[in-house]
Amino acid sequence: HATLTFADGSTRSCFVIDMSVTGVAVSAEVQPPIGTPLAVGACVGRVVRLLPEGFAIQFAKTLSRPDLNRLLLRSDPASRHA
Repeated sequence: HATLTFADGSTRSCFVIDMSVTGVAVSAEVQPPIGTPLAVGACVGRVVRLLPEGFAIQFAKTLSRPDLNRLLLRSDPASRHA
């Protein structure tokens, strides 16, 4: 689980379906349009694809694998000891 933060400061929880160093696919109660800027945890990016079960976000910059885990889990303290 992670937190989505939108440009207006609003937040929503989401479930991470898949992740890589270039982006993440999530499932959430909202489905923003393609091009929407947002952050997943502390990873900033844009919505690039809509999926039947959610949407895909491409990060603004490619991350290293250790940074990806640290930045995605930063806003969900319960996941840190998983």
